[in-house]
Amino acid sequence: MMPPMRLAALTVVCVVTSLAGTAAAQDTNKVAAEAAFQKGKELEDAGQTAEACEQFARSQQLDPQLGTLYNLARCHQRLGKLASAWQEFTELAAKDTHKKRKADATKQAKALAPRLTRMRLVVTAPAAGLVIERDGVDVTALVDLETPVDPATYAFRATAPGRVAWQAEVELTAEGQTITIEVPELAAEPVKTDGDGDGAGGGDGDGDGGGDGDGDGGGDGAGVGRPLPVGPRDGGGGSGKRWLGLGVGAAGVVATGVGVVFGLKARGLVADAEDACGGPVNPCAGDVIQAEFDIADARSAATLSTGLVAGGLVLTAVGAYLYLTSPSDDGGGERAAIVPAVGADHAGVQVHGRF
Repeated sequence: MMPPMRLAALTVVCVVTSLAGTAAAQDTNKVAAEAAFQKGKELEDAGQTAEACEQFARSQQLDPQLGTLYNLARCHQRLGKLASAWQEFTELAAKDTHKKRKADATKQAKALAPRLTRMRLVVTAPAAGLVIERDGVDVTALVDLETPVDPATYAFRATAPGRVAWQAEVELTAEGQTITIEVPELAAEPVKTDGDGDGAGGGDGDGDGGGDGDGDGGGDGAGVGRPLPVGPRDGGGGSGKRWLGLGVGAAGVVATGVGVVFGLKARGLVADAEDACGGPVNPCAGDVIQAEFDIADARSAATLSTGLVAGGLVLTAVGAYLYLTSPSDDGGGERAAIVPAVGADHAGVQVHGRF
């Protein structure tokens, strides 16, 4: 069992490391997403539509933005992936707050709807455990539904336990039409026999784990089956619980402090956005693009701040409960105080006392 003091220190280190890693990953994703978006614009200007769509999709995956989704929808439309473009324009029409983009997305979605190629899966004779795949993706839930698809030739496969698999390639390219794919009744697999009837796994008991104890897990040596000691090993009564309380409480203080730092960062980013606009952000009379970046970063920082502060307060309360409800030891107790250390660019915790 890990000593309580080491456990408390490890708890604090894990929380701080996790928070730092999350923030770093977010910043890395934003940088990579912006690079992919710019590459997509370059490829689009060069007429390389398929490659441009791949870069826009990558950027959207790394850091979802409505502006990126709009470019991806337009790219898919030019590429002929009408179902993908229709779905993306429909999402923009419902969510986008940019008036011009929203209006254009609504217009494009309505124009694409009658042109879509749709598929309809029909099962002739349902079988227990039936699974239908299209290009390796489970589409069983789409049975009897008219579902828009991008024009292409797809590979369908139907399987079920104890049945012979069925597969076929179907061309779904007719614009504005619904194409029915009929899955036939799956034939039963032929019954297999083993000749003289001796089944696998039989024998005289000399297999793995059997015999006189020389197999896996057998014998009288050290191995599975020995009970492990349970309970504190330091002979200190409630000291283990107190140390655990200190560790959890310290982690809570650190989380709260880091949350406060991100809250201050969010306020600073909002101020940066106002500076970029030369006044109020809405409407913005200055650098609109920079202001949008600052506002997006501010929202992310504010969300992270809220979660960290809430979680930190909970951890602090749990730690205090564990510490205060632990039984005292004979021969003198422990005296400790936790002091948060939070600044504009740092957060931490100090522990003072004697043990």
